[in-house]
Amino acid sequence: MHDFKYRDVVLGQSKWRALLKDARSVRSEILRPVMEAFVANFQRTASFAIMPSHIAAWVRRDQAIADYTLQQTGGELKPDLSQFDNPFPSQYHSEFLRNARDYLASLTPEKDKEQLGRWGVEYIEQLLATIIPMRKSMEGILSAIIIESWTAFESLSSDLWVAAVDYGPRELRLRVANTNQLLKPDDNIGPKQLFEAEYDPSKNYGSSLRELGRVSFQKLDYIKRFYAIAFNHDLEQMFKEVEDGYIKALAAFRNALIHNAGKADKHFTRQVASFPELRSIKPNEPLLLDGALVKRLQNTSLSLGTRLLQFVDAILAPPLP
Repeated sequence: MHDFKYRDVVLGQSKWRALLKDARSVRSEILRPVMEAFVANFQRTASFAIMPSHIAAWVRRDQAIADYTLQQTGGELKPDLSQFDNPFPSQYHSEFLRNARDYLASLTPEKDKEQLGRWGVEYIEQLLATIIPMRKSMEGILSAIIIESWTAFESLSSDLWVAAVDYGPRELRLRVANTNQLLKPDDNIGPKQLFEAEYDPSKNYGSSLRELGRVSFQKLDYIKRFYAIAFNHDLEQMFKEVEDGYIKALAAFRNALIHNAGKADKHFTRQVASFPELRSIKPNEPLLLDGALVKRLQNTSLSLGTRLLQFVDAILAPPLP
């Protein structure tokens, strides 16, 4: 039976906190909205991923308090949900609230984290071992984390580049203007569309290029290309070093989930061939996701995104001599 390793998704957030602190440390005011969107994207995904374990832990906690209160107030416990069909003793609700307040007042952060793992995560893992629909739901959660992790990185790459070209040093715009590696504009863009465009290239050159489809950040190769053009710096080494180059694996998994119904194809196997632990995946095989793999792919997006932020921030707000 497939081990989903859900525990790895939920627990061990110390690395995240350090990376998010680094991401928030940008000095350029131009980049602050870009950074805030990137951080918000990751926090949203993290909250979504941890929600099942929170629900499991809180339900078990509340049920324990409810059962204790029912016994206190002379109610009858039954081994099924029919007990909730009948009115509870009149003093039940006030006693439940008092017991709940007393319990929460005694709950320390350490105890709360322990209960999340013992009552929440362990219970979810028990369900995954026995209930098929639960496994399908977990496949959906893990897939969503991968897709959102790539989307967060892609959006950051795009917004970061555009902000730098729009408002950064003049030489960034000159390099972009002088290259012959921009994408061809959409065939449907004519004088009328240019006149009605939202961005004026004389004021927001980067935004204008993105709006007209002259630059794109939807592919990893495009991100590397346009960063190399604008910043006159080959970022290939950075992309290989951060998290052992797993951004390439993240892109491959995202594409397979979106475009190939969660199955590997020849393009996928070529993209992940440099990773020994992924090399055994064959074309047409379904991708078996687990928490450890998904966490690593997610960390790649956060780590590399943070490095890109720091790289551009150093150009837009260089340190004082």
